[in-house]
Amino acid sequence: MKRILLQYVGLFLVGLLFQSTVVPYLQIGRWKPDLLLVVVVFIGVQRGPVWGSTAGFVIGLIGDLLSAQLVGSGALVKSVAGYLAGRLSPLFDVRSQFLFTLLLVSFVHDLGYFFLLTLGQAVSLNRIVFVFTIPNVFYTVVVGMLVYFLLRGWISNEPV
Repeated sequence: MKRILLQYVGLFLVGLLFQSTVVPYLQIGRWKPDLLLVVVVFIGVQRGPVWGSTAGFVIGLIGDLLSAQLVGSGALVKSVAGYLAGRLSPLFDVRSQFLFTLLLVSFVHDLGYFFLLTLGQAVSLNRIVFVFTIPNVFYTVVVGMLVYFLLRGWISNEPV
C-alpha cells in the first residue's frame, strides 16, 4: 500500500512539474493538455472511483492553490473526473479502456471546468463546447495516450 501510494505521489509530482514547465511551451492558442487530469484518470482506471475521486480532489485542490483560478473549481471537476474514470473504465475493453475513459472523462471535466470559469459571463454553450472543450479534450487525449504508453509499466497494478 505504501509503495503504491508513493508511486502515485511521485506520478503527481512529475505531472505537476511537467504541467508547470513543459506544457506552457506546448500550448496552442487557448489549448493545452492537462497532465494532472491524465494522472487522475490513470489512478481512477487502476484503482476505482473512491481512489479516483480522492486523487482528483487532492490534485485539483493543489492545482487551484498554485494557480490564480477560482479555488475549488479544479477540486470539484477533478474529483468528478476521478470518480467517473473509476466507474466508466470497466465498461470498456481492457485494450482500449484508458483511451475511451480519458476521452469521455476529459470531455466532462473540461465542459464543467469551462462552464465554471465562464459563469456569470455572456458566453454561449456552443462557444464553450466547440472553442474551448473539444480542442482541449483532443489535445489532452493525444498527450495523455503518449504518457500512458510511457508510464503504464512503471505504476504497479497490484491490489491494495
